[in-house]
Amino acid sequence: MNQPLTIADVMRVFDKLISHWQLSLAEQASILGMTLPHYEQLTGEKRNSASPELMDRLVRLVGIQKAVSVIAPRGAENQFFTAPVNASPLNGQSIRDYLITQNSEEDLEALFRWINSKAC
Repeated sequence: MNQPLTIADVMRVFDKLISHWQLSLAEQASILGMTLPHYEQLTGEKRNSASPELMDRLVRLVGIQKAVSVIAPRGAENQFFTAPVNASPLNGQSIRDYLITQNSEEDLEALFRWINSKAC
């Protein structure tokens, strides 16, 4: 029987993911495309099903982290994640800063496609 993932399930994966990224609560909320109060409310929820949008966003974020770990030299993932990149779509921002400031679905998709093209 397939049961939908709960918000708690999704947040456990997100917590594991962001442990590499060293983000404040406000930055975590921004990366998920929500306000800090909404994020804080979300982290307190346990049983409600996660929305398809939240799950899609998490899948892209995990894909971005996976690509970072493939591209970056061993042990230098954090430096790669925080270093400015002149190529589009980053245009001088780091992956970290881009995720925090360019957090629309289109922006996330652009970053996901770009970084995965580099990892192949």
